[in-house]
Amino acid sequence: MISNLIEEITSFDNYNKNLLLFLDDNKKDWYVQSKYAHIEWVDTWQNSSNVLLQGLENKNFIKEKINKLLPDKKINSVHLFVNLKGGWSFNEHKDDTNVFLYVEKGQKDVHINGEIYKVKQNQGIHIPKGTKHRVDSIKDTWALSVGYD
Repeated sequence: MISNLIEEITSFDNYNKNLLLFLDDNKKDWYVQSKYAHIEWVDTWQNSSNVLLQGLENKNFIKEKINKLLPDKKINSVHLFVNLKGGWSFNEHKDDTNVFLYVEKGQKDVHINGEIYKVKQNQGIHIPKGTKHRVDSIKDTWALSVGYD
């Protein structure tokens, strides 16, 4: 699975569609196209603290996995979050859809309503629409954020 996800991160098609974002060392987010030529991105993406790839909901290998995890849900989006250096990636926020956060590799600590939920490899957590949350990760954590109705 990780090798398929790396192919998606380095894909020219995803780069060209502007589906890739990264956080710099100051936690400022940038669209990859605004800072890198594709070949530069392929060579340097692993130096980023965090990578976000949007638009994975139509990829067959993702659909198969999500259908097993959430067989009765109507999926509206699938994003990949890769935290390469560890720590938090985004400030506390709310999503405008229900989210199932699934850890493919590593571990995330999900902060919701004063509680911390440890989500380890091959585990997930449901975060209801509109729920404030923040997420910390250990180094080299790969997770799918699945939006559903």
